[in-house]
Amino acid sequence: LYNLSKLSYKKLTVMVEETTSSDVPKECKEDIENIELENSKPEVIIFGNECDVTLLVRFQACMVLAGVGDALGYNEGRWEFCHSGEMIMQEVMQRYKGIANLIPNDEISFYLSDDTIMHIATAEALIQPWKDEYELLMIIANEYVNCMKDMGGRAPGGSCISGTNQIRAALKNPKRDKEWPPFVTPYGKMRGGCGAAMRSVPIGLAYSHEGQIDQLMKVSIESGRMTHNQTTGFLGSLATALLVHLAIRGVPPLKWGQIVLEQSKRALQYCRDNDQYHMDILPIENDWGYFQTSWDKYLTRRNIQNNGPVDFKFD
Repeated sequence: LYNLSKLSYKKLTVMVEETTSSDVPKECKEDIENIELENSKPEVIIFGNECDVTLLVRFQACMVLAGVGDALGYNEGRWEFCHSGEMIMQEVMQRYKGIANLIPNDEISFYLSDDTIMHIATAEALIQPWKDEYELLMIIANEYVNCMKDMGGRAPGGSCISGTNQIRAALKNPKRDKEWPPFVTPYGKMRGGCGAAMRSVPIGLAYSHEGQIDQLMKVSIESGRMTHNQTTGFLGSLATALLVHLAIRGVPPLKWGQIVLEQSKRALQYCRDNDQYHMDILPIENDWGYFQTSWDKYLTRRNIQNNGPVDFKFD
């Protein structure tokens, strides 16, 4: 993951303003000097009066920490479907003797789940050469199919299995072409879930410039539909990619939720206008309200609607 993040940083098209170390506010210099990068001093990204770590370090954090969080949350199936934080913390104290001991060693292992394998597959696709978005989506589809060979002990979900099986069969069909691309799978009420959201971090990295939201929307939705062709499923892919995009740009976190809500409304229009990849628009429209209503309720519950006041709530 670490090496892939460095390769992604070099190859993906990301436009940022670079500054020299002389431009860095004095209070930030000590932290920046502690960052170790190969062969060179890191460039520093300035947002307003604040300074941040390098763009490379941000790429590394997104790629690596997504895998770390997945491995901890999965815990070889022990915690993935446990909805009680209290029960998990009890096990942390009893089995591992505290959070500080959650470090892989000869006795403790945290196996990566299927989600990180597909997270890696997404990044591997994005850094390959491609001439247009159709070709990129074909590469992503192939990567998703190929990565299913590495799913032993990782518990891939039914949507991922069925979606990649359908794509695998379509890729072998010489009659499938741009008129009906092999990566287009049928819409299904039971094809929601979070699998598409778990693997779209690299899309947010690839399209992290302010003017790239339309491309981000298209690639995140279409790659999400490959296995999770249900409104909540592919909008989850959009949401994750968009949150990463906003984080890389340095947009204040309290604004993220409202931006995702606004962009999800634009996504509906994208689905209505998209004839190229055979959107089944009627069920999409019928299911659309659930995502927007749920997201709106979350923003209200946390008191961060309308770009968020300072007194946000966490309970």
